[in-house]
Formats: sequence, C-alpha cells, structure tokens
Amino acid sequence: MDLPLERYGPSGRDALHLEDLMRGVAFTWHGRQQVVDFDPGELPFSIWRIRK
Repeated sequence: MDLPLERYGPSGRDALHLEDLMRGVAFTWHGRQQVVDFDPGELPFSIWRIRK
C-alpha cells in the first residue's frame, strides 16, 4: 500500500499514527510504502483513522 504522507504531515518522511477502527488497534506507519495483509474471510473491509 502506498500512502502519500506529504498530504498528512509536514514531511513525507514523518511517521503517521493510525487507528484501525474495526479492530480497535493503533499502529504507526513509517515511510511511504507498507505491506498490509488483508483477509477478506476475516473482515471484508477496513476503516483507518489518522490520529494527531
């Protein structure tokens, strides 16, 4: 997954703090690209919120 960090922070190199609203888990996104595993058998969608 490629997330354009420059849209959400002062620098594209900064980390973003995200919250997975469906699982109630918070995590930090470092860098522009991440590998994300989705299992449609477990949960067919995901909703994330950027935490400030």
